[in-house]
Amino acid sequence: MSQLELALTIGQRGNAFFNYAENNTNNKHFNFEHLYKIAKALQISFTDLFEGIE
Repeated sequence: MSQLELALTIGQRGNAFFNYAENNTNNKHFNFEHLYKIAKALQISFTDLFEGIE
């Protein structure tokens, strides 16, 4: 799945959202709702997104 496809799947208008969120540009960031939608779109567990983070 491309970033554009994922962005559209989670209700964003384009993949620029990911760039802004990753770089905290324009005060954009991922919130729990975004992460939940990303996990659902990728058909993985929400907690899988945090695997390996200590």
